[in-house]
Formats: sequence, structure tokens, C-alpha cells
Amino acid sequence: MSKRFSHATVVVALVVAVCGLYAPSLSNPLIWDDAIHLEKVRSEGVGAAFERVAGKYRRPVVLLSYSAQDALALGSPMALHAFNVGVHAVNAAMVYALAVALGSGMNVALAGAVLFAFHPLQSAAVAYVSGRTDLLAAAFTLVAIGMALRSTRRRAAGVWAMLAGIAAACAGMSKESGLIAGPVAAAFVYHARAHGARRGTAAAAAALAGSLVVAPFVIPPALFDVAEVSLGDRFADAGTVLATYARLLAWPAGLHLDRLTAVWRGWIPLGVAFALGALLLTRAFPRRPNVTRLCLVVMLAGYLPVSGIVPIYPALSGRWVFTPEHGLYMALAAGAPLFAFGVALLSRGVATLVPGRLARMVRLGTLAIVPLAAAAWTGPVLARQQVLASEESAYRATLAHSPSPRACFNLGVLLLDTHRDADAAALYEDCIAISPNDAGMYVQLGVAYQRLGDRNRADLSFAKAIELGPDDPLAWSNYASLDAAAGAYTAARKKWQRALAIDPGFAPALDGLRKLEAVTRAEPALPPRP
Repeated sequence: MSKRFSHATVVVALVVAVCGLYAPSLSNPLIWDDAIHLEKVRSEGVGAAFERVAGKYRRPVVLLSYSAQDALALGSPMALHAFNVGVHAVNAAMVYALAVALGSGMNVALAGAVLFAFHPLQSAAVAYVSGRTDLLAAAFTLVAIGMALRSTRRRAAGVWAMLAGIAAACAGMSKESGLIAGPVAAAFVYHARAHGARRGTAAAAAALAGSLVVAPFVIPPALFDVAEVSLGDRFADAGTVLATYARLLAWPAGLHLDRLTAVWRGWIPLGVAFALGALLLTRAFPRRPNVTRLCLVVMLAGYLPVSGIVPIYPALSGRWVFTPEHGLYMALAAGAPLFAFGVALLSRGVATLVPGRLARMVRLGTLAIVPLAAAAWTGPVLARQQVLASEESAYRATLAHSPSPRACFNLGVLLLDTHRDADAAALYEDCIAISPNDAGMYVQLGVAYQRLGDRNRADLSFAKAIELGPDDPLAWSNYASLDAAAGAYTAARKKWQRALAIDPGFAPALDGLRKLEAVTRAEPALPPRP
């Protein structure tokens, strides 16, 4: 059996296993942000993928993928989920191929790919359609690395260089963390040239250029606010994030989509240690670029965007940190093969201490850690897909572990949509305790109380919403609806007019005024006083 056939067999088996693991997600609906993103490209067209919206992230490649699926009549929830599963399977295959290219044996490369593909932390990116951002950023990063490596040992280096640059640009336009694609591809070329390769410089330059060109286009808005965050808060954030992710890697329980972790300042030393370790690794790699250091550098690059050193949400820094499990998707692409390599080295070291037949048993037993871990993780991954099978279970799972304002707000909307108004009012009271300065929470609370017939509480809620968000047309419009329902037409008209002064095309206010005029015209005129 040829080596190429053996590798092909392993890759096919790996892809089939990954697709089987995530097959239950194909029957899941769209949840959370999924419908919002899909509706955006359906209603606004391809141009919506490239527009700049204040305060929003810019990830055009992901939106274009939704648009392309729609154009091919593959825009159903099942097809959208299938695309995610397919990309994850391909990424696992590329991790295997990359490990082999770096000199790992077939067993070690497969073990690393299995750890990457089966770890429950990956379920957020794979089984949640909006997690496609991480999948595509990682996929294009792996492609950029592959093209850069090919340029070091193949002719037509210019073609491979061009492809590496395009892939790096696409990685950045999939998610801002994909901006590491260029530097990481360049690191692989540097490693290859340090070990005898004569080509690759053009590919490294093209990959770097691809990331640099798209960086101004996709740079996160919050990055411009980080100067206000103190070093103490950054180290506290970084230590808290590292401790959280270490626990989730070792014991992936209580997973949810919108994890906020309370910052503990006792983790400051850990944050400082992480920063120093990152600096030392960055300095050591160019001096001695071996495979272990290369994998550590790539893992560090994938982890830095979620490490807390540069806060994702500067306004929360020092109190809360955003620790989404899908943030580790990219880092695990390097970390999993590195861990498998470490296990293989350990097994060899232990085997040298015992006699022949026992040594073989020790090596097999040590390497069995990987399939045993994959088998143990299958249950949690399947259970996670079940949690993501409905919006309500996803929101409640999040709120059970994290004070997420978004999950709280969205669950309240769902309760109102299903006419569970009392539950919605109670929930929004809890939401306000989480996010007391959120005008939208008070608007929703007012709607819930209005439906329950509690005009006084609805009035107080809408008034608070106006106080917190005086430029929110929805708050003014809903407050006007409350007045109109009570027959206070003059007050309602003024509030709807205020909403239109803020947003002249605001449909609820236009509709409210139209109905109000119809009602007032239909009322009989009062007789003149004698």
C-alpha cells in the first residue's frame, strides 16, 4: 500500500467521522444571530457584505458565503449547517496534512487532527451557523500556510505566492482574528528556510501583504478604545481568560454561546506570566525555529485575539471578560497536534524504561489517550447540539452560566413572541439587574407590562427608557402606543412626532400616526357649548 493511499484513507476516515459527529446539527433551526445575518444579505444584496456600520464588525467573506448559498438554492437551515460541518471536516483534514508536512508520523498527525476535530469547545463554531466566522478564518489561514509551504519546494513559486496572499486576505475578511494568517504563513516559510528551503520569500511577503491590505477594512471598532484600559486591568483580564480557557480545555463543561467571566484580580500574576512567556517565545523562535516552537508561535497567534491583553470589550475591562469557547478554534489547530506530539514523546520516553514487550504495551496505552478522549467527548458534543436545537434552550443555557445581556434580551423577545408576557416581565426585571443602563431592556419591560394591563409600570418603564436613550425612536414610539391605548391622543401624537424627528422613516411611528389620524377623524364632533 503506497504512503499516498494510506494518507488519503486516513483523511477520508477523518472527514466521515467528523461529519457523523455533527450530523445531528443538520436538523437544527437558525438561532440567535443566524436569522439576522441571513436576512441582511437577502434584503440588501451582496453590497451588504461590504458596508461599514458604526460599531459593528466587518466580516464580508462570511456574509458572501450566505449569499452564495442562497443563489445556489442552498439557503435552508439544513444546508447552512451542512456547510459549517463540511468546513470543519476539511479543516481537520488540513490540520492532519500540515502535521504530516512538518514531519509528524501518521499516528501522531491523526491524533492531533482528532483532538482538534472532536474537542467540545469546537461545537460552538460548528453547530451554530454564525460560528462560521471562526471556521472560515481558520480554513483560509490553513490554506495560506499550505500555499506558502508549497512555494518553498515547488516551481511556479509566483502562483503559490499569489494564492497565499489571497487566502490570507480572505482569512482576515472572515473574522478579524484571521489577520494572523499572513504572519503565521510567514513564520512557516521562515522555519522552512531555516531548514534548507531555498524558496518561499515571495509567498511570505504576499501573505503578509494580504493581511495588511485588509486590516484597515476589518479592524475591530473596540481596538481604538483600548488605550484607556490600564495595564493592571489588562493583566487581570489576561489571567482570568487564561485560567478560564485552561479549565475549559481540561474539563469542557457548562458550554454556552455568550460567556462572560467575572475578572479576579488575583489572576494578575498569571496574566503577567503569560505576557512574559509570549515575549520570550517571540524572541526565541527566530533564533532556533524548530517545529515545537513553530507550533507554539502559531498557537500563541491564534490565542492572542481572545487573550484579554487587548480587550474585546474595553468598557467591561477589569470587571468582565468575554471568553467564548469558539475563540479557541484557531489556537486548537496548532495546540492539538502539539499535544499529540507531546503524548507520543512521553510514550517513547516511558517505553525506554521498561523491557521490550511491556514497552510496546506502554506505548500503545499512552497513545490510547487520544481515542479515549475523543470517545469521552462525543457525548458532550452531541448534547451541545441538542441544546442548540432551539433558541430558548440556547438562551437559557447561556444565562445559567453567564450574565449575558444579549441572551437575556433575546429570551425576553422570544417569550413576548410566544405570549408568555408575565414570564417576559419577570425576566426583563432580571435583565435590568444585569444591564441597568440599557434603554432597550426598559422598552421591552414596558411592552410586557403594557400587555399585562399594568399601565403604571409600563409608563415608568418607558419613561426610564426615554431617560437612558433620548435618541431611541423605538422607545418614543412604544411610549406613544401606551398613551394612545389610554386615549391620550395629544401626548401620543407628540411622542410619535419625536420618534420621526429622530428617524423620519421610522415605520412604527408612521403607522401609529396614520392610525391615530384615522381614529380622531372617526370620532364624532362634540356639540358647541351654549
